[in-house]
Amino acid sequence: MYQPLEKPLMNLLISKILAPIYDKYYTKQIKEFFLWLKKQNLASDTLVAIHLPTLKYRCNSSRKINYSEKVPQFIVCTPITRLEALSQIEDKSEVGWCSLFNSPLFEVWENKSIYRGKTQPIRFGLTNEEKKIALDVVRNTIVEKLDTKINGTKFTYDTSDFRDKNELVNVDVTLWVNGQLRGSQIVFDSTLIEGLKQASIKAISDDRFKPIQPHEISQLKIEIALLSSLKIPLFKHEIIKNEIYAEKGYCITSKSGDSGWFVPAVFNCTSFSNLADLVLRLSSEKVKINQNDAIQEIFTYEVDDFIESNSIKNPLSLRGPVVVNTDVKNLTSQEIITELVKGSVDFLSNCQEEDGNIVPIIEPLTGKSSQIDWLRLAFTVFALTSYGTSSQNKHCIEIAKEAYRFLNDNFSNLENQPPYIQCLTCIYTTRAEKNLFLDEKRNKFELKIVPLINTLPYEPILYSQYALYLLEVSHNNELKRKETKKCLEIILNDFEEQRKINSKISLASYPELINLLKKIDVESNNTKADEILSWYLKQQLPNGSFPAYPGSSISLTRGTAKILEVLVGHLEPSHIATVQGLSWLHSMQYRIDNTYFIKGELRKDICGGFRHDYFNQSAWIDASAHLLIVTTNFLKNK
Repeated sequence: MYQPLEKPLMNLLISKILAPIYDKYYTKQIKEFFLWLKKQNLASDTLVAIHLPTLKYRCNSSRKINYSEKVPQFIVCTPITRLEALSQIEDKSEVGWCSLFNSPLFEVWENKSIYRGKTQPIRFGLTNEEKKIALDVVRNTIVEKLDTKINGTKFTYDTSDFRDKNELVNVDVTLWVNGQLRGSQIVFDSTLIEGLKQASIKAISDDRFKPIQPHEISQLKIEIALLSSLKIPLFKHEIIKNEIYAEKGYCITSKSGDSGWFVPAVFNCTSFSNLADLVLRLSSEKVKINQNDAIQEIFTYEVDDFIESNSIKNPLSLRGPVVVNTDVKNLTSQEIITELVKGSVDFLSNCQEEDGNIVPIIEPLTGKSSQIDWLRLAFTVFALTSYGTSSQNKHCIEIAKEAYRFLNDNFSNLENQPPYIQCLTCIYTTRAEKNLFLDEKRNKFELKIVPLINTLPYEPILYSQYALYLLEVSHNNELKRKETKKCLEIILNDFEEQRKINSKISLASYPELINLLKKIDVESNNTKADEILSWYLKQQLPNGSFPAYPGSSISLTRGTAKILEVLVGHLEPSHIATVQGLSWLHSMQYRIDNTYFIKGELRKDICGGFRHDYFNQSAWIDASAHLLIVTTNFLKNK
């Protein structure tokens, strides 16, 4: 049931009667698009195809027209209706079209072929060469303003062929020094070069931060964001859902006419719990909305964001707060996994303390870390032993043995944990012992499993891991195989029921069901396993990640990696999905180039770990552990 959000958001929801009608017919979104269209320097007969679930027509400056033979310059659609819209025009591919706005509920595409042989507008995005020139403009402006001769000479650049010099853009310049945000300023409706210069000058003396000093220029990391002038209002459904689009910029307007803007760089220096939290912060910090004022509208807009790189020639592109390595598209699954697993092992090694404990969570912005997490430690030991034995990686085995020794020496402390934690910890530790060939006799961890699980209520991850454990130790023992089948039936029935009644079914809770169905030799189970695998593949987001639940825009690295553990075992039907998922994990793994927002002394501890999600910068060891299981299963099924 819908729970009321904070007051400023509630003020935004129009009447209960009008809001659903506005959403159904995309009233506010279409109106905003045509307001934007009128501000562009376009021909008066610009053709627009509206192809939405409830609206299908063509128009000229918002006036409906009849002819359909002409290829439209713009398509307004949804992800569902886009292909249908393209099928009705001569150019049926998406290659000749540029996405101007993209969300799960609304899209705007522009026909790039209209500009064939002409200068393309900046809204289509800058080339790598143009990005380098833009970064040079900013750096040179800062050098000149601070009146210093860093490295002896000033930067030179040629803007003679740099797009349309009269096109107006919105540009943000963000400055980072040794992992600290030191300035971020937006200039609106300016030509690109002039806007970059103005934003640079404003950013170096941003009064929210210490001003940039001449001696800091050599440490300066410059980030540039081009903010699309096409702003689309959020639907009521999106406001109620209360989730943030990490790759979008946000703008709110008040009834008094003020506005406030956030660019995605904000997600690298602060955290928001949800959309309501973001809007409240934006309204209080940027717009200064008080109780006598009210939010008029919440908009999102696209951002072309890039930053300087120290290690590669071209600037680094960002998707929201995360650096995207476009070169990863040219790598095979094996090559991506090789890079991911090396970083993961290094990270876990750095997290291990002298007594063998592995620190479970590190906060990169503060350097703070939690001390102990028995369950995550046991799972990580299991993952290290699984990968270490399958790849004969001695370093992994040594890390695992030290951590296992810590677990074993502190067994009595496990009694203080909730029974659920105790049981899963014992299951993972016992499976690790078998990987280390320490299972010659029944161990104290193994002896606790059955008494504990008999007292615990059903939970899908617990039962899945218990069933996998039983499969490993059954040795054709009929009683244990019956127990395994019983667990499988309970998990399967629960999964089917949750799919029917719960739109927020946790995707990370059930992927092992596929492997359990495959491993238990029943012909009908294989068909069911294939059907569930197909269902999982349909949940994957365009960026390659798997959301927390169907329809969500929130993806966790450990959740996506947990699902990939299963997909890599079924590469024939899920090869493309696996590569896309691994590519997304690659973008979420910390490296030198994408840790520019982390203080220098903390980078060595965080590199190789995985960012928890777009909004949470912390690195959790179980994300790395899941990646090791992914790699183990990949090696088994090569």
